[in-house]
Amino acid sequence: MAEYILKALVKAKGLEELFYVESAAVSTEEIGNPIYPPAKRCLTQHGVWFDPGKRARQVTPSDYDRFDRIIGIAASAQEAKTFKTGKAYDLPKKLRKALNK
Repeated sequence: MAEYILKALVKAKGLEELFYVESAAVSTEEIGNPIYPPAKRCLTQHGVWFDPGKRARQVTPSDYDRFDRIIGIAASAQEAKTFKTGKAYDLPKKLRKALNK
């Protein structure tokens, strides 16, 4: 759901050409599942487009190299180690937690 909300916000600002947004899970329990039905209803109610064929995937070490910024929604610092990139020095620059106070 967060992927499509962020895409909608980027589109509303006319910045689609500057951003590539994709989501991935740090855990394994939802891998391969479609978008959660209540999340689909919420997106639909708010007029937010989503890909009905979207399936959950797990984050991979190559994602670390593919993306300039990684925003964790529910990921803990421990889960961030999923990347296992050997680039721990760079993790604080690239990984951000959403709604961090």
